[in-house]
This record gives sequence, C-alpha cells and structure tokens, in this order.
Amino acid sequence: MLIVCIRGFAAGAAVAIVAALSTTASAHLSDDTPIKSLAIRITTGNGIFDGRNTFDPTNDDIWLDIGAAAWRLTGNDRPYELADGFARGSTQTVTVDLTDLNRYNDEVPAAVPLIVDDITYVRLEKKGIFGFTDAPDSLIDTLIPGGATPGNVLTYLTQQDVIKQAAVGVATQQLDATSKLVDLETGALDAATGALNDATAGLTTANNDLHRAQTALAGAQRDLANTARTVTHRVCNSGWFCWALFGPIFCTVCKDVTEKNGAWDRANNIVYNAQVSVNDALASVSNWTLKQNTAKAAISAHTAAQADALIQKGAAQAALAAVKVAAAASSDAVAKLNTLIAQLPFPSLDPPKLGEWQPTDVILIVNGEDFTTFRVDHKLKQHSSSFSHIVKWKQSPAEVMARSLRVNVNPRTGHAGEVVSRFTTEFKKLGISGWQPRPVSEATVTGVLQNPPSPGSDGYVSLDLKVESLRANGREFTLDGNHGIQHDRYIRIEYLHNVNGVEIDPRFLTWHVGDRFVVSGPVKWDTDRFGFYEIHPAAAAAISKV
Repeated sequence: MLIVCIRGFAAGAAVAIVAALSTTASAHLSDDTPIKSLAIRITTGNGIFDGRNTFDPTNDDIWLDIGAAAWRLTGNDRPYELADGFARGSTQTVTVDLTDLNRYNDEVPAAVPLIVDDITYVRLEKKGIFGFTDAPDSLIDTLIPGGATPGNVLTYLTQQDVIKQAAVGVATQQLDATSKLVDLETGALDAATGALNDATAGLTTANNDLHRAQTALAGAQRDLANTARTVTHRVCNSGWFCWALFGPIFCTVCKDVTEKNGAWDRANNIVYNAQVSVNDALASVSNWTLKQNTAKAAISAHTAAQADALIQKGAAQAALAAVKVAAAASSDAVAKLNTLIAQLPFPSLDPPKLGEWQPTDVILIVNGEDFTTFRVDHKLKQHSSSFSHIVKWKQSPAEVMARSLRVNVNPRTGHAGEVVSRFTTEFKKLGISGWQPRPVSEATVTGVLQNPPSPGSDGYVSLDLKVESLRANGREFTLDGNHGIQHDRYIRIEYLHNVNGVEIDPRFLTWHVGDRFVVSGPVKWDTDRFGFYEIHPAAAAAISKV
C-alpha cells in the first residue's frame, strides 16, 4: 500500500522548506521491497477556500505521481472517489488500485509489479476544470470578471440571489394565474353539470308528458273510430198530404234523413287536441335533448380544460418549489460566504479563490508503513498546480528523469485524437494542459516503436518508444531492467513532419511497430492526464531509424 497523508496547519503559520520537514523511509522498506498496497491520506487546510468543495461544483481531478506511475485520486470514474472531495479541515485516506496504472480510458494496461526503488518523488497535482492542467480552477472563475475571489464571488452570488428571489415572485404569479384558471374551469364545469341535471330532469318530464299525450291520442283515436260521422233517422209528418179519388185525405208521411253526428265532431276535436299535445311534447323532448347534449359537450370541454389547467398548476407548483429551493440555497450561499469573508483578518494581495486546494502535511505510506512525510507550502491552483517532494535527494536530474519514465506505454492515439490534435496543440501553446520544462533540457534516447505512428492534424506525428537507453547531462542509462532501474520504460516522441499543410518529412509512413530509433531533442513534460516525458526533435537529422 502507498499512502499520502496531508495534515492541516493554522492559518498564518510559517511554512518551512520541504527538505527540513520531511522524514526518511521506514527501515523495514528496502529498495527492492515489492509495493503490495498503496494509499493516500490527505488533510486539507482549514482556511477559507482551502477545500475543493466550497461553493465549487467542478471538484477538479487530483493526481498522485511517484515517478514510475501515476494515479488519479478523484474523478467521476474513480472507484475510490472521495465523497466530500478533500473538504476544508478534513483528513482522508484513499487506497490506490495498483492494477490501475495511468488508466484514463478503456485501454487498461497490465499491472507492473512496482518496488520501493520505483518511488523517485511524490508529486500531487490538481487539474483545472475538465481535467486540464492550468485551466481555470472553477467554472465560476470563467464567469466572474477579475476571477473568483471572495469579494467578486460575493458580488456575483448576491446578483444571482436577487435574480433567484425575483424568479420566486414570477413563479408565484404563475401559480396564482394557473390556480385562477383551475377555479374558472371548475366553476364552468359545475355550471355545465347543473345544466345537464336540469336538462335530464326536463327530458324526463317531457318524455312523461309525451307518453301521456300519446296515450290520450290513442284513446281519442279509438273513440273517434268507434263514432259514426253521420246519423240517419226517420222523419214522419201527418197531415192532409195524401190524395184519394175523392180528394185529400189525412195521412202520415215518413222519410229517412242523414245528418252530421255531433258526437263525432266532439270526438274529432278531442283527437285534434290530443295530437297538438303530442306535438308539443315531442318539441319539448327535442328541446330538452338538445339542452342535454349541449350540457354534455360543455362538461367534456370543461373537463379537458380543467385537466389541462390542473397540469399547468402542478407544473407551476413544481417550478415554484424548485425556484424556492434554488433561492434558499442562493441566500444560504451568500450568508455562508459573508461569514467566511468576515473571518479574513486582512485583505490579501493574493486572495483565495474557488476551486483552489490547500493540502498541508503529506505522509507517503508503503505496505502499511510510513515511508516519507513532508509539508506542502502553497495552494494547488491554476499556474501553480503541483507540488513535488524528492524522495532520493542524491539523484541527479538526469537520473530522476530516467527513473520517472513511465512503466506503461501511452494508449494508442485513435482517429478522433488525431483529428482534434490541431485544437489541443493550440491549447498547449496557451499553457492549458501544455508542455512544461524539466531540469533536463536535452536528451537522446534509443528505443523500439510500440504503437503505429500517429499523425495529427496539428502537423506532429506521435511515436511511443520503449526506451533501451537514455543520455542526458553527460550521463547514460541503460534501461533493460538489469542496470539499477527496474521495468520497461516508455517515452513519447512528438515530431513536426508537416508545416502549414506542406509535408517536410514523410518518413513516418514507412515506420512500423518494432522499428528501432535514435532520437535527440528538447525534453518536455506533457501535462495531459497523468503527465509523461516527451522529446521534441527539431530536425530530420535528430530522429533516425537504426
């Protein structure tokens, strides 16, 4: 196990030189002792913004580097990610996965069995946003003029708090409007329901009236059918109407007379009146049916409108609850920041900023034993993102470089990486995830190509070599695992083969995995991800296949 412990110290205390404060390795850990377990324990300072999670939503990556290998301690895909991200005043221990050397994507290299002698130094590095070295320490830092100093952040948060409180007012008005709409639709639905009840009752009465009228009409029609329209009766008159031979005689004369039947007229009038009643009842039924259908349509429309209004009200309630939470958090952040600012004794020429991190005392623990202890004398932040403690002070810069070559080859650069290299190189030139100098400025390596040459859109071709030998500062190191430095070691070559679209050295097209090269040039430290050494040959003569 490898453990780094970082202990906090009081604000304003003097910071001594790392060499004077460091302790030596445990007597039980010889150089050839295998590293069986690895961990890091960190205590963060208790000053304002010393911790990484104070008002900081980014929680930038932190890396531990011992020379031969490096591990990312925090990040979204870390199995040992810390819950509170090195909060101010905290002491935390992170166990490192020894099978996870330099892992950054799906290409996980085979674990290399490290030994104590592989520990050349202990280096802590805090990346900026999005994992880029020397990028801003916080997203907020990119939004606030003058950077995320306490005063600037307070101004920004206060402005945001005003906006969020206003949003609460707007959301409240929206909820009131939707509540009124629900009430309006509920009232309209109630009215439509009442109209339907009235129409149903009226239709029932009209149907009953129609039934009675139809029954009466049927009876009147039967009576009319059973009543004769005319009546015939015999009319007799007596008098001297009759004549005989000898003259008129007294007699009675009778005849049949047909005349209109008054009972039929009365029955017919009853039928007529009954038919009028039926027609009136049918009209009433039709009218109440129309009212019933109208009420049903109104109920359907207002039910749908009420449901939509309730949805709007629910959304308005949720929105109001959300903005209230945001407003409360905003007000709380302003209050807390005011409290923290009040703790500052004097205005600082270099005020603390969001996203910075102040580790203090560091203990490296190997196989459960304290290996070395030191203190960190500055905050890790943009443009001052790392702190290194040399374990073996007697080693020359050239030997430190040789021992710090990685024990795992870089993953092969894919097509996407080659395409975007034009842009990443421009970032590097601006100092973001860029190239940094090292004490060794020039070196020559002999090595064997491990990955196919990877030409990027920036005009550089990347070559990953397994190093056989290294010459630097007048010293030469044989890196075959048998001359004092263990394991295979690797280095990347970045060679400019194309300038402004003009191919100046196409030889890489004929180079293949397994080819052997001698390369000389300036030494650079590429700060991308875990960091690694590179050589940048300046001319065609500086790189040759042998």
